[in-house]
Amino acid sequence: HEKNRLLALVQEEILQCPAELPEGVDPVLPLQAAWRQQDEQAALTLQSLQSEFQRQRQQQMEEAEKSNSSSNNNWEEEKKFLLQEHATQMEELQEELAQCQQKIQAQTVALSTATVAAVPPVTAAEDDKVPELQKTIDALQQQVTEKEAQLLESQTQMSTVQTA
Repeated sequence: HEKNRLLALVQEEILQCPAELPEGVDPVLPLQAAWRQQDEQAALTLQSLQSEFQRQRQQQMEEAEKSNSSSNNNWEEEKKFLLQEHATQMEELQEELAQCQQKIQAQTVALSTATVAAVPPVTAAEDDKVPELQKTIDALQQQVTEKEAQLLESQTQMSTVQTA
């Protein structure tokens, strides 16, 4: 009785339906054939799932590589743009520096001319005024020195900006 019950269970699980076997046929043979068929189907299903997994994995890797490549292209474009912008700013600053130098030079010449024009010829009667005039000259020279120092400082700042 137990053998029949076990045979019925195996037939239902493997054959998925109870089968009546003709007399004289070994009941194990159809069960083996059905078992092998189900095993092959399971192997094919597993193989199909594995190939689908590999395909999806490859697709994800290609998408990641494509994304990484486009990100590198974006960086190169941004880098090129920033370098061009920096070059333009450098040219503008150099022009501004040249203009400032010209202005300072013109002011220096004007101050020198004003100093010469402001100092009248010294006569014997004006000998007492020489110390005052010397102070005026010293003050004007001090102003010129300060202007030159300011120019040098602005040039230094411009150089610092250029190297940054």
